[in-house]
Amino acid sequence: MYKQVSIFITLLCLSITVNAQHLAQNQYVKDQVIVTFDLKQKVDGLDFEVNYIYQPIESDLKVYIGKKLFDGEHCPPEGYTTKLTQDIAVYRDEKLIWKGSGYFDSLRFSSDGKTFKVFRHFHNKSQRIIINDLVTIHENRYAHYEEGYVPDDQESRPCFLNYEGFDEHLISNSGTHSLSFFIHDGLETPFSICTIKKQESGLVCQEVKPDWTNQNAFFKAQIVSENEVYVLYEHMLTRQSPSKTFWNTKFSDKFHEKFNNFFVYKNLLIVNGMNDIAVFDKSNGQILWQRSRRGEEKVLQTFDSVFAKNNQLIFQLEGTTIHGAQSLSQFIE
Repeated sequence: MYKQVSIFITLLCLSITVNAQHLAQNQYVKDQVIVTFDLKQKVDGLDFEVNYIYQPIESDLKVYIGKKLFDGEHCPPEGYTTKLTQDIAVYRDEKLIWKGSGYFDSLRFSSDGKTFKVFRHFHNKSQRIIINDLVTIHENRYAHYEEGYVPDDQESRPCFLNYEGFDEHLISNSGTHSLSFFIHDGLETPFSICTIKKQESGLVCQEVKPDWTNQNAFFKAQIVSENEVYVLYEHMLTRQSPSKTFWNTKFSDKFHEKFNNFFVYKNLLIVNGMNDIAVFDKSNGQILWQRSRRGEEKVLQTFDSVFAKNNQLIFQLEGTTIHGAQSLSQFIE
């Protein structure tokens, strides 16, 4: 059994007045992070033009990014026709805490938005940069390259090898663990939970061994801590640790279409697709609330862009950048 909360269009419209959330035309929200793009902005204290801003919704971190032409010192992304490097500046409470330049990839925030992780690649080394209460840089040098040696294009392919052998690295809230996996042709493959060593560059990884079949077909995963990993499949949602499945919840026929995304918000999991949205208790997988766009397509634009703020679930209205709101307070522990 689950709690059913009905929202009528009249109540929805009333909620806009009180709980409206405005996004600019050059903003979107993904995984509880507001991304502002297409900027050409100067920021006091920064010596580069800002093109992107990443702002976790309920965090005091803010990341400014500027893009520039490849400078020859850092590794460019393989296969890209336009070679770009970046300038990155990380602020906390409006104070600059770290700034750097180079070829960066795998920019990720933790599920609570309070830890930021990015990789920086050089010809002879890679760096994992983790920022929360501290700034920690783990460095991995390529033993077969001498310091200062810059190979030609043909010899530089080791630059393009993914750090630690994985394509994707999601960071835990504490910054001490990552959820790492390969991506091939858009399909995720079995993943590992890795402990990030404090004094060394390497990872100690433990492969997750699910007790279900078709493990290669998950849509999305998220790590909160070493023993708190959530995975969204086509037909179910599950909580996993390296050695145990805590619960799995299969989706009922009440949902009209497939879910393709989710995010963690406090003690809740918000699962959404274009036409359906549902709230689950992350401790046991119980469904607490759900809603469909069916019959309200002219009012509700999509559930793809939902996010949560101040115990409110925010979603976009058709033809606007205003977002309606549904209270989550009754579900928050």
